[in-house]
Amino acid sequence: MTVGSAQELTVTSQHGKLLTLSFTAAILFIKQQETQAKIPIRQVIGAYYSETSLEVYFLSKGKRNFSLAKVEGKAKDTNNAENWSNALMDAAYQGVKRCRKLKVLINPFGGKAKARSIFNNIVEPIFRAANCSLDVTYTTHHKHAVEIAKELCLDYDVLVILSGDGLVHEALNGFALHAQSAQAFKIPVAPIPTGSANATSLNLLGLEDGFDVSAAALNVIKGRPMKIDLFAFTQGDTRVISFMSQALGLMAELDTGTDNWRWMGDTRFFLGFLRGLIAFKSCPVTLQIKVAEQDKSKIVEALRLKHSGKTIDAQSASESSLEEFIPPLTQAVDEKDGWITYDQPMLYISAGQGPYISRDLMQFPVSLPEDGFIDIAVQDLTHRLDILKWVTDDIGPTGQTFWKDSQHYFKATAYRVRPQTSKGYVTVDGEAFPLEDFQVEVLKGLGTLMSPYGHYAADLLRDGKNL
Repeated sequence: MTVGSAQELTVTSQHGKLLTLSFTAAILFIKQQETQAKIPIRQVIGAYYSETSLEVYFLSKGKRNFSLAKVEGKAKDTNNAENWSNALMDAAYQGVKRCRKLKVLINPFGGKAKARSIFNNIVEPIFRAANCSLDVTYTTHHKHAVEIAKELCLDYDVLVILSGDGLVHEALNGFALHAQSAQAFKIPVAPIPTGSANATSLNLLGLEDGFDVSAAALNVIKGRPMKIDLFAFTQGDTRVISFMSQALGLMAELDTGTDNWRWMGDTRFFLGFLRGLIAFKSCPVTLQIKVAEQDKSKIVEALRLKHSGKTIDAQSASESSLEEFIPPLTQAVDEKDGWITYDQPMLYISAGQGPYISRDLMQFPVSLPEDGFIDIAVQDLTHRLDILKWVTDDIGPTGQTFWKDSQHYFKATAYRVRPQTSKGYVTVDGEAFPLEDFQVEVLKGLGTLMSPYGHYAADLLRDGKNL
């Protein structure tokens, strides 16, 4: 009997029980007497046969998270067993490179400081089961990942990050300093969520799996490269790469202002949000935006067209270069070039990409990985109760803040900020910078992340309830 194109294989387990294994292009079946387990073929990561012994490794989905599992047994038909295991591996890695060469960076101090034990006990066994080669470095100081990425050998298949989003930021800025920068940026970065917010992992894997380190490890093994836009942040003589977000006002305060609460995990952001509501301070800046679109209905329609596979308007520029000219802040902008000035009282400015900035807030629900734009959300200084309802009505995680009249939303190619006070700070991917004049410009398609889907896992339209 065959299932699909694969022949069944019977093995005897260590406990003397007969197991019948078979698979199709989509499912691995494991049958014992009247019980049959069905494992999605994507969750199969290893099948090895040696001297009559067969081992099949896969990730099993529990009530909450994935976990590594193994089926092993003795096979009588040695020729059939070897062919069967080879065929299963062909099906499991269809279109995906096997045995990837991984550079692994581990921040043992990030988030709840559990990255070391998570790697040793959960992540490394999964990588070993998939027969990946590992080069592991534990970071020891601030910007250590910059130093590593700057000199990184370019023959790795994936750069794996066990930390929060800050270490991804460091690695990408290291790529910017690499002698072969353009090639370095082509190495896919894959986060394993061991930080506080883990926004990058949420955007790649979704709310259900975004904090699951085993699901993230599977993305390292089976994911595919996904190009993303990056952003050049310029302030005085400082120029850094941003991949996720820049924030001022309340959104900066709840991040950097809660840095000493990292032991709480992402709970610190919620508490910082409540603290910010109590203070309810305005964000006194002049904001100038080079707008591509600000009509919310048109932005959503462009997203809908993208989902349907149709062409949407985007930057006509090809992959950006770090050598492209960025006008200095001393040079005035021209409204005829699409710039607008926004200087109304604001609670915060949040700009970036990737729908989620935390588990509780889908700040950029219409964001796309490589549309050539930076999404900018400007929240008016309205009433405290209006903002508090975001929490009580649970609209933050669904992206419904996008539709609020008090929140202005822009698709832009660049923006600049002139603060009217020096008290406070601006955060870039969670890193604090002085509250001084700065500007940000899009570097289209420069970065690469590893993705299981080829798009962000969630946005305003991927779940019907978000309509």
